[in-house]
Amino acid sequence: MGKTTTVRVSNSTKSILEEIAQKTGRSQSRVISDAVEAERRRMILEAGNEAYARLRADEKASKEYDEEFEVWETAF
Repeated sequence: MGKTTTVRVSNSTKSILEEIAQKTGRSQSRVISDAVEAERRRMILEAGNEAYARLRADEKASKEYDEEFEVWETAF
């Protein structure tokens, strides 16, 4: 592990962290790292979903996307 730092959490969060670490056999540090990575991935997916919704809300852009997608689908 590289450099580390201290992060303050509430007592209830600390208790939950200890419980998860114990039940999974992972260190508390690994539980936190995994949770941060899961949140990062969730945010990426959420941003993608929002961008797709904006695309679909724009009738012209949505039609152009569908036309281009159809070309790519038939290319292979």
